[in-house]
Amino acid sequence: MMLSASKQAGEYSSKPGSLHLPKETKLLIGRYASEYNANELRHGELTYQLGFSDCAELLLGNPHFKK
Repeated sequence: MMLSASKQAGEYSSKPGSLHLPKETKLLIGRYASEYNANELRHGELTYQLGFSDCAELLLGNPHFKK
């Protein structure tokens, strides 16, 4: 059975604590995950905006689109 992304994230977030890693290593892992998530979020935002603008141009009859 597939777990939802939020449930998987919850499971993964508890694992570094059980590995008894040094505090600096845990902070590094947390910062990496945060930056990765921020990059993915920004990518999603830009993709959405580009898709929306493409649809608007298509609907408005922009000559750049071939019929």
